[in-house]
Amino acid sequence: MKKIIVALLLSLIHLSALAESALIEQPPIEFSPMPVDTVAKLIPMAIAGRGWVTRTTGPGHYEAKIDRQKFWVAVDIAYTDRQVVITYLDSKNFGYRNGGGGMPTTIHGKYSSWTHKMASDIRKAILTYQVNSSAGFKASQNNSADDADE
Repeated sequence: MKKIIVALLLSLIHLSALAESALIEQPPIEFSPMPVDTVAKLIPMAIAGRGWVTRTTGPGHYEAKIDRQKFWVAVDIAYTDRQVVITYLDSKNFGYRNGGGGMPTTIHGKYSSWTHKMASDIRKAILTYQVNSSAGFKASQNNSADDADE
């Protein structure tokens, strides 16, 4: 009997993981101004580790796609010298339903998790770059001050 209850509970947990939820976009990633070409280089590097593949779709835009055997999801990543915005583009077999008539747009529950992790990875890469750049700048200022003392 315990095995049946455990199996039913595991089935319910699995089904709830597959449930659709409201499509919620990640808030913009904002940061101190930096060269836009640096932002453009950091984005693909930051998200490749989770299986996202990027391609340039225009100035300041990437399409990022994660492709599994039975489904895929694509997002637009718009970037400037001080902000990155991730927006749903398209998907296949991922439960996307456009919520017309006042109903919310829904998608597989993993979408929010995946884009949250994507945003976190991009934010971390940008902040790490900025911290390392400012540390290098401060070090070069200290070296210049040392040189002036000689």
